[in-house]
Amino acid sequence: MFDKFLTVFKIPELRRKIWLTLALLCVYRLGYYITLPNIDQSQIKRNMEQMQASNNPLGQTFQLVQLFSASEFGNATIFGLGIMPYISASIILQLLASVWPPLEKLQKEGEVGRKKINEYTRYLTVALCFLQSVMWLQFVKQSMGQNAVYEDFWGFFPNFVNVITMTAGSIFLMWIGEQIDE
Repeated sequence: MFDKFLTVFKIPELRRKIWLTLALLCVYRLGYYITLPNIDQSQIKRNMEQMQASNNPLGQTFQLVQLFSASEFGNATIFGLGIMPYISASIILQLLASVWPPLEKLQKEGEVGRKKINEYTRYLTVALCFLQSVMWLQFVKQSMGQNAVYEDFWGFFPNFVNVITMTAGSIFLMWIGEQIDE
């Protein structure tokens, strides 16, 4: 069995693909720890732990969502949204294709239609990322208390920067996933 494993590394193209995949996974893990500016991460973590420990229904709901989304709400990072907006966009378009004739027609066109639907999925992903990051930052503001954020945070520009950063982070994760698939 070990010989078969070593054989994988003897094929140059396969070895290059394995190293590329490992490098992209390392980039993902690194980005998971890069926090958003102007947010007190320790205060968010304390409030989340307190909410979950008090048997608050909201805290239990967040635990369940964290479990299924493979993310942690206690972290406001550049990859904080994860890949879920892309998955959601894909599901939405698949469901729409069964009830909306133009998408149904695209689905039946084969490879060309599939590429067009993938393009629409990416556009919808950007919109969902933007919406989810705005909602996440509003959640931080309202439920975590004003002491979770610094005083200058709720101006337009810093908030906009965080929304764009989280959106770009999810789009970058989508790109990483596509590179690994190739």
